[in-house]
Amino acid sequence: PRRAGRPAGAARITVDPGGGSARLLRLYPSPDGAWDDGWLRGIATVEVPLESGREGPVTVRVDLSEVLGGNWRARSRPLAALEVSLAGEGLAGARLVAVELEPAGRALDAALEGRPVAVRRVERAGAGRPAWVLAPGAAVELPVHVPEGGAELRWHDAGAAGSPRAVTVLAPDGAVPLARRDGAATWAAARADLAPWAGQDVRLRLSVEGAHPGAWGDPRLVVASPGDSPVTPDVILVMIDTLRADRLGAWGHAPSPSPNLDRLAAEGVVFGRAISSSCWTKPAIPTLLTGLDPTVHGVGLHGMADRLPAAVPTLQARLRAAGWRTASLSASPLGSTLSGLEVGFGVAYPPRHWSTAGGRSPPGEALVAAFADWLAEEPDLPAFAYLHLLDVHDYTQAIALAGRRLAAYDAAVARADAALARLLAVLADRPRPALVVVVSDHGESFGDHGVSHHGTGLWLSQTHVPLVFWAGDDLPAMTVDAPVGLADVAPTILDLVGAPPLAGEPDAALPLDGRSLRPLIDGGALPPRAAPSTLLRFALRPDAPRQLSLVLPEGRRVYRVEGRRPRSVDLADRCEARDRPAPEAAPRLDAWIDAQDARRARFLARYGESGPAAVEAEQLQRLRALGYIAP
Repeated sequence: PRRAGRPAGAARITVDPGGGSARLLRLYPSPDGAWDDGWLRGIATVEVPLESGREGPVTVRVDLSEVLGGNWRARSRPLAALEVSLAGEGLAGARLVAVELEPAGRALDAALEGRPVAVRRVERAGAGRPAWVLAPGAAVELPVHVPEGGAELRWHDAGAAGSPRAVTVLAPDGAVPLARRDGAATWAAARADLAPWAGQDVRLRLSVEGAHPGAWGDPRLVVASPGDSPVTPDVILVMIDTLRADRLGAWGHAPSPSPNLDRLAAEGVVFGRAISSSCWTKPAIPTLLTGLDPTVHGVGLHGMADRLPAAVPTLQARLRAAGWRTASLSASPLGSTLSGLEVGFGVAYPPRHWSTAGGRSPPGEALVAAFADWLAEEPDLPAFAYLHLLDVHDYTQAIALAGRRLAAYDAAVARADAALARLLAVLADRPRPALVVVVSDHGESFGDHGVSHHGTGLWLSQTHVPLVFWAGDDLPAMTVDAPVGLADVAPTILDLVGAPPLAGEPDAALPLDGRSLRPLIDGGALPPRAAPSTLLRFALRPDAPRQLSLVLPEGRRVYRVEGRRPRSVDLADRCEARDRPAPEAAPRLDAWIDAQDARRARFLARYGESGPAAVEAEQLQRLRALGYIAP
């Protein structure tokens, strides 16, 4: 279905399973170009889980713009064909009822969908923000209590020239114009003083004149902290994709390609036995940001386009609600918009924000430059930023020049380390302390066990990752050898900065897989615990058997490849080549699997399936939690 050369935005597919046991709706959007049936088809295929035995037609909506190049290339590509199929049993009565294509883009008209007012994520120039969107001539009034001492209203403005957007304060003594703006094809930072109404209950009226809609991105009330308040630190989470620990100087590799990361490790807390929750990005990053293992959140089970359910508590949402500005700057779509991980951030810069020659991933230095510009917009507020660097992941692009894979890999590590140095220099100019956390989502194999790259197995070469917490003099210089996992990172960050935890009411029914590591940092102890890794499905090898692994505190690893007997190896055996008999290890793995199956069922009952449905709106309760809307 061609659309005059325009990229398709989304598809609404209506199918009638015919009362059979249809399990999946599978979509393959083929772009002009066209992609072959190889690994690119694996990336682009979208699988939507269906309720088994459902009677009557069902409609699903899939955001094709996230699949057709908005993430993987510098520009989206027009849709040439859309293949639709069902998987399951008893499909004789199944039929395709309708296919409806929506235009591409996140224009403000499209955001409204015919309504006068909408609250949803809006993207301008590759930067997405939760926003109020108003049609021409529309207005909305929001009740606000202005705290004693006053406050500022801050937002990012967007719209078309000739359609002024106004903010008016409606107070008991009358209406007072607060701000009026025009133009702003891209997001423009704006602020207005509410101090004259300190201690009062007022209404803020947002309105649009002219012929075009307008948007207020991430509107917030900002209250100045008392002069004697403790200084809130910046929190910077640097995720260097595909960085295996044993290629870094801090883990004994020489010559070291990572002097800046080595310095952070020497001055901060190093977790020497950090184990990723998986061996590829899609399931690992949701674990990093939620504290839930892939066996629970399920992102990646149905393909590259799976999204984390929007209601799942995340690190970014907790910090944003607690007063931090929040930004995601990701060179990988799997750690951003393609996985639903832009939700909860005040702004998300996905890969398409950076235009690169040939559609290559943006380098780390580009992410750091954008991070510096974002910091400068509101320098008085504490910031949380998630930076996802792909320099190391893309090391194979330089193999022809370097001649050898390991040399190319180390050169890419050095480039990521240089970007880290620039980030630290930006933070050094801030009058605010910073907590910097450096981690990776997985490692890389270089021929060990007969495989290369990642996503192929749970050997330590693909799961042993660096994890460093650095805060200058505010954290000790120490190394912790206990096994820990990616699920522990978010709880630890929140504990260290005094923000509300991820687990708690109303989430007590589903405790986290991770836990705060602060007792270890403070010199105390925690009950010994195994660090799990899973390979439930890799999009490029969807039919490969599942793999599950536990790194045990006793210094060994027990793992199972589906359909084979479990094995146990000693961690001192770096090649993991010889079994170490451990009769109690396999039952421990079985018990963990059973417990995770029960947790997965509770997750599904609470949040639903991880699927590709686009998240179009920031929940209103988030604005209420920020004090912007009265309960």
